[in-house]
Amino acid sequence: MSRMAGDVVGTTGDRLVRAAVLLLVAVQIVLFSSGYRLSADDAGLTMSYLEGWDSTWAYAQGAAEQHGRIGMYVVGPMNAIASYWSSSFAVRVLFAALHFLVLLLFARLAGRWFGNDTGGVLAIVLVAVHPLAFEHMPPNAYGLQNTVPFLILLVARVYCLRPPLAGEGPHPIRVWLGRGMFVAGLLFSEYAFLFGFALVAMECWLTLLGSGGRMWSMAGVRDAARRQVADVSMLAAALAIYALYRWSHPSHYDGNVPDGVAHAWRWAETSVRHVLAGTMLVRLDSSVLRLPAVALAIGLVAAVTGGLAVRRLLPAETGPHATLASAGMALLLSLLVVMPVASTVKQQEWCVDGGVCGFLDSRMAYPWLILACVLVLHWLLRAAAAREWARPASRVASLVVAFAVLITFAYNWRQAGWMREASAPWQRADALACQPASNKGVRSLIDPGGAIVMHPNVDPESYWRDYLKRQADRPACAMRTD
Repeated sequence: MSRMAGDVVGTTGDRLVRAAVLLLVAVQIVLFSSGYRLSADDAGLTMSYLEGWDSTWAYAQGAAEQHGRIGMYVVGPMNAIASYWSSSFAVRVLFAALHFLVLLLFARLAGRWFGNDTGGVLAIVLVAVHPLAFEHMPPNAYGLQNTVPFLILLVARVYCLRPPLAGEGPHPIRVWLGRGMFVAGLLFSEYAFLFGFALVAMECWLTLLGSGGRMWSMAGVRDAARRQVADVSMLAAALAIYALYRWSHPSHYDGNVPDGVAHAWRWAETSVRHVLAGTMLVRLDSSVLRLPAVALAIGLVAAVTGGLAVRRLLPAETGPHATLASAGMALLLSLLVVMPVASTVKQQEWCVDGGVCGFLDSRMAYPWLILACVLVLHWLLRAAAAREWARPASRVASLVVAFAVLITFAYNWRQAGWMREASAPWQRADALACQPASNKGVRSLIDPGGAIVMHPNVDPESYWRDYLKRQADRPACAMRTD
C-alpha cells in the first residue's frame, strides 16, 4: 500500500502527501472493517457456501441463466466465498484495503490524464470523504463483487495499456496481456462493463481534446477513432459476448430489466439520487458533535493531515485537459454509469418511493463525481491566480477539505458502531455453533431484534438452526472441542 501511495502522487516525491494518503486509508480501513453480511444476498450466499460446492455452483449457474449474466459463473462463487469469510476481521481488513486500492488506482489514472498533482489531490479527497454505508454497497455488502473486476480493469489500464497522450506505449506483450485482462474484467457484470466503458469514454474525450482545433471536425473525430479503435473493439467484444449469452438466456430477474425507462422523471430522479447516495452530501448530520474525546482526537489528526497534504499540492500543476469541459464529462459519466441500473422499476420503487437509493452502482459513480469536483476546484484556483488570489484560495480549499475529512470521519465512526451492533448476531451464532444448544428458539438467542436482513422467502428460525448445524460441522468447532 505504501508503494501504491507513492505511485498515486506520481513524480511529486512529497513524503507528506504519501504519508497523508496512507494515514487516511488506514483510518478508513479500520472503520470500514466493522460491519459484514449486511444484505439479504450475503446471508443467502453464506448458507450456500456452508452447504458445499455443489450448492454454490448450482446457485451460480441458476443465477447466470435466470439473470442472463454470463459473469455469474465467476461472480456467484466469488460472492459466496467472500460472504462466508467476511466473518474474519483480517479478511474484512483485506476487503476494505482492496476497496480503497481501487480508489487509489483510479486517482493514479486520473493523474496521467490531468497531471500528477490532480491525482494526488484526488487520492486524498476520494479516500477522506468516502462514506460508510449500510445500503447494498461494497465492501460491507458484496465484499468483492465490484472490487475484483474494477481492480482488473484499472491494473490493465494503468500498468499494461498506454493511456492517450502519454508518450510511448509498453511492450506489445504487455499490451495484449492488458487487453485480455480488460475484456475479462468487463465480463464480470454489467457494473464492471459500465465502469470500463466510462474509463474508455474519458480517454476518448481526452483524445478528442488532443486534436486541438480539429476536435469537432470529421477529420479530428476520425483521428480520435483510429487512436481508440483497440479500446472500442474491446468494449464491442465484451458486449457481444454478454449480449449473445443474454439472448440465449433471457433475464427473468427484475433487477436488470429496463422496465422503468418509460417513467422518465422517476428514472432521472433515481439516477441522480443513486449518484448522491455514494457521497457525504446526503449524509450530513451532527455526528461530529457527539464524538467521544478519543474519536475526536483521531478525527482532528486525520483532518489536519488531509488539509495540509492538499495545501502542499495546491495550487496544482495541471495538464492542458484539466478544464471545466472535462469536469462536465466526468459528471456526465457519473450519471451514465448509474442510469442502466436506475432504469428498472425495482430500483425506482426502492429509491423514489422507499427512500433507499444507495446501491452497488453508487460506489461506481463516486470516483467520477469527485473527479469532477477536483477539476472544478482546479479551475477556480486558476481563476483566483489570475487575480493574484492563488495563495488565499488554496488555503480556503485546504480548510474546506480538512472540514470535510472531519465530518466524514465523525459520520463513519458512528456508522461503524452501528454496524458492529448489526453484525453482532453473526458472532453470537458462531459462538453458539460450537456449543450444545436446543433446536428451538435459536433466533431469540442469536438475533432477537431481527437485525440480520434475509429474503422474504427465508424463515429466520429455520435459517439459524441450519446455520448452527452446518457451522458445528466445520473444522473450527472440532478444534475447539479437542
